[in-house]
Amino acid sequence: MTAPFSPERIADRLEIQDLLYRVAFAVDRKDYAALERCYHADAHENHGVYVGDVPGFVAFVKKRHVNIDVSFHNIGNFTIDFIDNDRALVESSCITFQVIQSDDPAKEPTEVMSANRYVDIFSRRDARWAIQERHVVAETARISESQRSLFPLALQVEQARRDENDLSLVMRRKHLGSGPA
Repeated sequence: MTAPFSPERIADRLEIQDLLYRVAFAVDRKDYAALERCYHADAHENHGVYVGDVPGFVAFVKKRHVNIDVSFHNIGNFTIDFIDNDRALVESSCITFQVIQSDDPAKEPTEVMSANRYVDIFSRRDARWAIQERHVVAETARISESQRSLFPLALQVEQARRDENDLSLVMRRKHLGSGPA
């Protein structure tokens, strides 16, 4: 097996790390095609409330995020341990913040902050790393009523969007000619 920090392994590590970030980015921007590209076609997802294949997982995320106005996944510490030259066990921590609109317009949105870990098997096929198997492990969560109306600074800066008009995607199109890969 290749040495853990050879130039080839460093390149593998960076590709896997990039995929961890791209999954979070895709969910937060509602870019479901990009989300699906982070997985192998026959991958398995265990998100607790959803267990199954990738097309089903993408459909689940799409439906779940209809009422989520803000979604922010922050990938933190992670480890990458190579099983062999083309498979790796990857564990990453994630802090997620979401604002969920109520079906009742008179109610304030709900804010959810959760700490989770992703325990993944990444595999390389045809010179491409992707998620083969993902399990979400819950650490803790906090749910509360929104206090956004008490924070006036939030109204004075560029507002985040969960569509193609988000500033980061506008800048990508302007400077790179396209959205995320």
